[in-house]
Amino acid sequence: MAALDSLRGFGILLVVLGHTSWSAGLVSWIFSFHMPLFFIISGMLFHERQFLDSFKRKAIRLLVP
Repeated sequence: MAALDSLRGFGILLVVLGHTSWSAGLVSWIFSFHMPLFFIISGMLFHERQFLDSFKRKAIRLLVP
């Protein structure tokens, strides 16, 4: 998981650099892949069972009272 955390940190730095850079070429290069990078990382960390358990707990907590 340390590799994914490092990759996520690198992606965050690229987002900051993309939003603060004056170079149009650099901005378009960064914006071409930074969001897909986050979606790929999220997909690698997604666990369906954990999502369903969390959804059930939240639904019960919010809908039953």
